[in-house]
Amino acid sequence: YGFGVMLTQGVSDYCREEAVAAEGDMNAVPTCASAKLRTYWSSVAESIMTLFKCSTNGVSWDDVYRPLAETAYVPNSVAFIAFTAFMHLAVLNVVTGTFVQNAIDSAASDREISAMMQIATKQQHVSNIQQLFRELDQDHSQEISIDELVMLLKDERTVAFLESLDIGETDAWNLFHLLDEDMSGLIDIEEFVSGCLQLRGPAKAIHIAQINLANKAMQRALTKTLTQIEMQVASLTKMQKQKSFRRRPS
Repeated sequence: YGFGVMLTQGVSDYCREEAVAAEGDMNAVPTCASAKLRTYWSSVAESIMTLFKCSTNGVSWDDVYRPLAETAYVPNSVAFIAFTAFMHLAVLNVVTGTFVQNAIDSAASDREISAMMQIATKQQHVSNIQQLFRELDQDHSQEISIDELVMLLKDERTVAFLESLDIGETDAWNLFHLLDEDMSGLIDIEEFVSGCLQLRGPAKAIHIAQINLANKAMQRALTKTLTQIEMQVASLTKMQKQKSFRRRPS
């Protein structure tokens, strides 16, 4: 608004000087000969709208600056250039930065919400698996035997419940050996929960990487063992040959 008033006043003074010079009357009504001055700077409202258009690419700032420059009124030119520089280099950058920061904050908030939802989903799965364990543990021993698992996997409701947890393995023996981590012949609640969580859904890249790592470790261990066996066999063979040589008659 301040820039609009300043520029309108400058243009009005210029137009008054033109009218006085043309009519020779000090009380002549200010009239601008330039059509562009009348279009862009004839009133405070028009000046404000022109400045707004310049800031939002509604009109080229060069098109509206040229008529001001023709008036040879330096304060008008300086005021317009100052306004344009301030708007494009300061205000618009601040506004853009504010929107970008809001977008970053919103994305961070979305990640937090997604993480919270995943945690809540996992907790719900853990609760469901614990409930299933209590149903499988018919003798309330806090452990599941293979017999209990075989009996309950014949129940369609138990199979459906496993499928609802995204656990597709329903063969009792396979499932039991997958869950029995310590190979004790019994499955406690911790083994059952952790095993069911790992069995949910299809295999992931991390699971395949773990299998490859375990296979490489096993290959290294087997290679080392075979090397040691070969060395021991060679040593025993050498010792046997030496004993045989000593026993030969002279």
